[in-house]
Amino acid sequence: MCYFLHVIKITYEVVIVNIERAYWTLQELAKQQGVTVEEVMADIDECINEAVVTIKRNNNQEVMERWKKIPRIGEIPTAVEFVAYLGEELIKEMHGLGNIVTEPINKQISS
Repeated sequence: MCYFLHVIKITYEVVIVNIERAYWTLQELAKQQGVTVEEVMADIDECINEAVVTIKRNNNQEVMERWKKIPRIGEIPTAVEFVAYLGEELIKEMHGLGNIVTEPINKQISS
């Protein structure tokens, strides 16, 4: 059995799920704010573009390296790509806390 192909498939599925979750998050934000999801994405895209310009202007190497870690198709991450990345980072951070986050959920499931 070729595990490499399974790894690729799982990785692809995780990326798709993260993108779908990110888009859903943006849709929910739009509903809460009473605007369209396109308006939310355009606003976030504008903020991302401004941030990239500022980072390049200031030539901040540390911040530039962090931006390079954001998975994206183009040169600059889209709102959806950026939100997906933030979600992934948040999950990693939560797992760094140990079982503090998942323990109450596990208790509810086992009850």
